[in-house]
Amino acid sequence: MAGGNPPVSSDDLAPIKALIKSSSGLLFEEDKADLLRQSLASRMAQLRLGDMQAYLRQLEQDAEEMPHLLDLLTINETYFLREPEPLRLVAERLLPAHLSQYPGSPLRILCLGCSSGEEPYSLALAIAEAQGLAALAQVSIQGVDIDRPSLRRADEAIYGGQSFRALSAELLARYFQPLPAHSGQGPRRQLCAELRRPVHFQHLNLLDEDWPLALQGQDLVFFRNVSIYFDAATREAIQRRIGQILKPDGLLFLSSTETLSNNFGLLELVHEQGLFFFRNRPPKVPVAGSAVKPEAGPANNPATQDLAFGTRPSHGRLPRQSAPAAPSATADYEQALARVEQGDWPSALQLAQQLCQRAPEHSRHQRLLAVVLSQQEQFDAAEQAARTALAQDDLNPFHHFLLGRILRWQGRAGEALAQFRAVVFHRPDHWQAHYHLADLYRSQGQDEQAARSYRRVLQLLQQAPSAEAEPLMQALAAPPGRVIFLCQRHLQQLSEQEA
Repeated sequence: MAGGNPPVSSDDLAPIKALIKSSSGLLFEEDKADLLRQSLASRMAQLRLGDMQAYLRQLEQDAEEMPHLLDLLTINETYFLREPEPLRLVAERLLPAHLSQYPGSPLRILCLGCSSGEEPYSLALAIAEAQGLAALAQVSIQGVDIDRPSLRRADEAIYGGQSFRALSAELLARYFQPLPAHSGQGPRRQLCAELRRPVHFQHLNLLDEDWPLALQGQDLVFFRNVSIYFDAATREAIQRRIGQILKPDGLLFLSSTETLSNNFGLLELVHEQGLFFFRNRPPKVPVAGSAVKPEAGPANNPATQDLAFGTRPSHGRLPRQSAPAAPSATADYEQALARVEQGDWPSALQLAQQLCQRAPEHSRHQRLLAVVLSQQEQFDAAEQAARTALAQDDLNPFHHFLLGRILRWQGRAGEALAQFRAVVFHRPDHWQAHYHLADLYRSQGQDEQAARSYRRVLQLLQQAPSAEAEPLMQALAAPPGRVIFLCQRHLQQLSEQEA
């Protein structure tokens, strides 16, 4: 066949899309047509096939060809300690709670769509850091994926380059051994045997009707950054299977951007410590698709939460609302808002403290105090007031936004990320929260997520943002024109770095 990749027309894509969907569940809409077209052309050139009919015959006759194609189509964008908050929750709280309740029974964790293994190994790393290497004898981590080449790479546990983007030099030196350089490859390292030992991999097509019996009885399932490839019906079917292999009260974790679109009312949606996840328990209120708001979870206070498996923390409450304020308190609150608008922070602080002493049960008084204290850089006291407001009403996006800002000012990026993600879960159009997320992602070297968030900010600002109901937001929001300029500049810088 002559040099160059064979052309692939739009008409050629339809039967390939149908075949991929029926065999793997993967969905390729118009926004992914170019990726599909390029991958097909590249694969046909490798096989020296001149037209699509010949390649379709290859797919039908060779059972190994579809995995090769899927390897080209699935973007194995993964790295160690990606979205670390759920990993930290497992290592610091869920594992000790499990071992306390079920001594001698290892914590079973399943990672669906594990790709080349960074996520399951990250769980092992987080546990080793929090509890010591000996604790790994008390866990069993299973990774499954449809992509056999990725599973082979996972078994080898040899990585380099972008896989380490979120790892500190200390963690890299502690858990990864350098390997001799190979021609055409950059520096590579292999994960230590202690972290590889509790982790195992196997092939699984998530569309299979019957998953292996060995997967039954999981305590935790991670299904992060995978559901984006599936349509709603497929995601719901997969979640039903996950419910079948999870133990009662077992937990399902998705990425922060996927949770809402996977709330099918099959499992109970839980909100704790700024994180959203599912518990294998029927919801208290039926959910008709993802458009219905989930029930509130337990109060956002680690000291009062019990995440031990099999326990039943309080669920099903209505969102807490502050009692109506007395007329004098209302007048003082309005006066304090006026002082905030004028930038008279000492007077605003005095009024806010009086309001909190007189009526501490009102969340608006606590958030007022938190705003004023944060503007005066009294961050510890501001954090306490913000957490009090959040405990009084944990479904108010402004409370999460306010706490996220305070945590960011204190340099606690991971905790701040969790709060800003909670904001956009409740308010997807909250451009200020998206902007903070973008900046935090950029500071952590997560360039792809940063660029996506910056573009989302620009999109929201171009759509004429909806009016902000919280009057205190005006004291915290940056001018939109300035934000647009910064987003465009950061996107240009990220593009130049990639080039």
